[in-house]
Amino acid sequence: MRTPFFLVFVVLLLCEHSAVAQMFGRRGPKGTPPPKALLVTILTRQKQREHLKAYRPDLLREFERDVKEVAKRTVKDFSENFRYCPVYFFADSNANKIVSGEWDGVLLDSALRPAANPVIRPGDKDFFIAHYGSPIPQPDSVKSRTPGDMGSEVEDYGDDPSALFREKLIVTDADFKILSVRRGPRTNYVRSLRPSGMSHAEYRVYRRALTYNSKRWYVDYMPTAYSYDASLRKFYR
Repeated sequence: MRTPFFLVFVVLLLCEHSAVAQMFGRRGPKGTPPPKALLVTILTRQKQREHLKAYRPDLLREFERDVKEVAKRTVKDFSENFRYCPVYFFADSNANKIVSGEWDGVLLDSALRPAANPVIRPGDKDFFIAHYGSPIPQPDSVKSRTPGDMGSEVEDYGDDPSALFREKLIVTDADFKILSVRRGPRTNYVRSLRPSGMSHAEYRVYRRALTYNSKRWYVDYMPTAYSYDASLRKFYR
């Protein structure tokens, strides 16, 4: 009786690996240049902070704590789990400086200090920019997960349209144009992928520690660095 169960286990295992291979099996056209670096955006949500400061200052500290927790997990995730190319961080409020090439003090390392001798220079275009969130710009207001939770005045002052979209890893080129999901490296998050040195149980605990969901707002983070690293390795192999 053990043989059928063993065969079922083997089939399920092969199906899992097949699904992962299919998800990350896409390879780029021969000669496609890989990115020299990945720039990860730290979302400060400055406009939403200003909105809360004007309309619900009593909730501002809670909102800032959530934003800080997401930023902390973003940095930890990409610092520990992304190895394909050098990774740097920058605040979203400095996005215009990334485009204009004013990088001094803008590109940060994993300790959020100015990056020393980055592999890219102003004028380079061979890098990607990533952030976890919605594909549409952040709104000027803040929407609660629970209707009426923040009072009618705030709710009527413009809902958060980003709540209509499933949050995911968004990757753009150096000019902040979203890369094609059909022709470029995929950004799928795959739970079955894990670092080789971790067991499934250890990775579940680790992944849970990197995940963050605000209780009140749509301010969340799901660890995506390891999956995207695997996707780039497949695409540019």
